[in-house]
Amino acid sequence: MNIKVNLFIIGAMKSGTTSLHEYLNDHPQISMSTEKEPGYFVDELKKDRDEQWYQGLFPERENIRYFGEASTHYAKYPLFQGVANRIYQYNPEAKLIYIMRNPFNRIVSHYWHEVRAAHSGGEAANISSAIKSRRDYQDFSNYPLQLQQYYQFFQAKNIYVVTFEQLTKNPESVICTLMSG
Repeated sequence: MNIKVNLFIIGAMKSGTTSLHEYLNDHPQISMSTEKEPGYFVDELKKDRDEQWYQGLFPERENIRYFGEASTHYAKYPLFQGVANRIYQYNPEAKLIYIMRNPFNRIVSHYWHEVRAAHSGGEAANISSAIKSRRDYQDFSNYPLQLQQYYQFFQAKNIYVVTFEQLTKNPESVICTLMSG
């Protein structure tokens, strides 16, 4: 079967993308990728992965309305550029979910994520110094900057913006809203 992915969670890291991926995968009309964060549309991460590999990430089931994936790398501009255009070229009718979180809380969570990875070259500086020296902490929380990359290509009706707080308060409502669109 030739699968065309038509649902992308492009939200900010540390904003609930893993939970949203799991909630969506539990829906009978949605088949989410078996690998979260495939990053297929980020050239720097693609390596030798081709479209056949990408399609193999999606379980085929009956009555699927959306084949979806979640890659926070898709909202890491300017670190990764051209992603929105590549997704648009792949499927201009795709639905996009941008999930975001209180920017301060997202930055703090991002910082601790990096500290936990210190053994592999992660963050060693204190939080104040880290935020001042690394633009990615602030850039990844600059939600207008991240969304602007997608609004250049996709119609507003194809981009669903939700907050971490909405998702944690009422995940069923978030999924119902998505499915009604």
